[in-house]
Amino acid sequence: ITANPAGLGAGTYNGSITVTPQAGSTPQSIPVTLTVSAAPVVPQLTLSQTALTIDHVSGGLAAPASRFVNVGATTGILSFSASSNATWLSVTASGPQTPATLEISANPGRLAVGTYNGVITVTPQSGSTPQTIQVALNLTAAPALPRLTISPAAVAFDYQLGGPALPARTVNVGATSGALSVNATSNATWLSVTSSSAQTPAVLN
Repeated sequence: ITANPAGLGAGTYNGSITVTPQAGSTPQSIPVTLTVSAAPVVPQLTLSQTALTIDHVSGGLAAPASRFVNVGATTGILSFSASSNATWLSVTASGPQTPATLEISANPGRLAVGTYNGVITVTPQSGSTPQTIQVALNLTAAPALPRLTISPAAVAFDYQLGGPALPARTVNVGATSGALSVNATSNATWLSVTSSSAQTPAVLN
């Protein structure tokens, strides 16, 4: 007697085998029970986030702040490894088993302004499915720093010995944007300067 459970769902199935004699004796019945159980649930990795965006100003002195993702399992404890597919993207796990935390860091280095995409793959050592974290790095250009504007850009005095004192010349000092603090000094004993304000716009006399 064999049983073929193909196509059957989980549950209990009842059947019978009837043995019938060729003579006039009574047939005999053999009850058969087939119990089909559900397949065991394979524990899966869980991630607190599956997508990250890192914004950074290109050429900034400080590296972008790290991001953190928690790794768990639907049941039990899973051993896993984590890897990156991009040279600018790195990942470090707090431990080799769940629960654990991934520290994900970006190092833009000399990357040009633009958007870069990378993937962190978290692979379990059991037969469960690997999980991925999509990482986007947005590099923006540093804002232009305000600059001083000076008009006129040069001043010339003409003096004849014995003549009257020279009148003061004025120079307007501004900024390309916003207000800038200014401090005007002279490098010569015969030359002096005063400013109408400690920040732009100001007038030098």
